[in-house]
Amino acid sequence: MQGIKPHHPERSRYYTALIGFLGIGKGGMPPSKPLSNQQISLIKGWINQGAEESNCTSTICDTTNVTYSAVVASIFSNNCVSCH
Repeated sequence: MQGIKPHHPERSRYYTALIGFLGIGKGGMPPSKPLSNQQISLIKGWINQGAEESNCTSTICDTTNVTYSAVVASIFSNNCVSCH
């Protein structure tokens, strides 16, 4: 996925847009409200895990089992896709 740098949320265009300019506040584009801290944390965890579609079976993965299709895609779809 363009705009996502696996293992590097701080270098991922989409993640930095979500948290806002220079990490101050949370980005939100009308008509969507800013994402919740929990949603942002899930996306950050997914990127930190390598931004892969997996069930996180490795021992180094976050135990929340964040996958793109199960978690991240719905956040983007509900909050971003209508305008972007």
